[in-house]
Amino acid sequence: NCKALLQTHDVVAHEVYSDDALRVTPPPTSPYLNGDSPESANGDMDMENVTRVRLVQFQKNTDEPMGITLKMNELNHCIVARIMHGGMIHRQGTLHVGDEIREINGISVANQTVEQLQKMLREMRGSITFKIVPSYRTQSSSCERDSPSTSRQSPANGHSSINNSVSFFYQNFSIPGHHNINEIGPGSVQEIFTQIYVRAQFEYDPAKDDLIPCKEAGIRFRVGDIIQIISKDDHNWWQGKLENAKNGTAGLIPSPELQEWRVACIAMEKTKQEQQASCTWFGKKKKQYKDKYLAKHNA
Repeated sequence: NCKALLQTHDVVAHEVYSDDALRVTPPPTSPYLNGDSPESANGDMDMENVTRVRLVQFQKNTDEPMGITLKMNELNHCIVARIMHGGMIHRQGTLHVGDEIREINGISVANQTVEQLQKMLREMRGSITFKIVPSYRTQSSSCERDSPSTSRQSPANGHSSINNSVSFFYQNFSIPGHHNINEIGPGSVQEIFTQIYVRAQFEYDPAKDDLIPCKEAGIRFRVGDIIQIISKDDHNWWQGKLENAKNGTAGLIPSPELQEWRVACIAMEKTKQEQQASCTWFGKKKKQYKDKYLAKHNA
């Protein structure tokens, strides 16, 4: 692992400056016959039309998932949607949310679906190289970190503490002693790290969920299971892990808002089903349910 990390950082540190890698967006048509504008007459490069591309390389020699989910944006570019806390990519720090993936082991991701790319990543072994356009976004903090002025019950990412909608699907749960206090600076401010736990009030199986972005990334739990909340950055899908689970990698669980919407939607569909005797509508129920989710959340 240490060797892989060193190799990763060596490759990341070497940015690709060849013409093919650096100028990946076409230059604008210049109104000047010589191709130079007054601002670029000194030979300086117009940085607005240059995209910096990096190569990220790491080793994958086990069946451990990489711990990322992908999505296609409005331009049909492959984007890192989320990074699972504690996963391979999170531990190595090789990718960040918002990074655009151009190639995987020299294979263009263009014209491929997210499902095809996720399958490709699961099956890959050995040295894996990504060609990416970095997002340069600041890495978000997890729910384990509170600012010095906040309560130990309040997550650090700006959301309110466990609210009423959470108490219906996830009951706030306290485990004594599950927090750390670190000093910031020379004997001044204290930083509080709080671990937030909830008790599940419903059963969930990601394998049966058509809404989850990646079934393999989901966590299966039952009523009464204790879940540590790691991240609430995604409004629909939180990251968490079961208490005392051997696997330290976080997984996806539906947020209270999403679960509340799901229950309401299913109840409405059930009411419609009871009012209509047509079997044709019943066959379309599942598709209509997912279409409503995509339209509402634009996932």
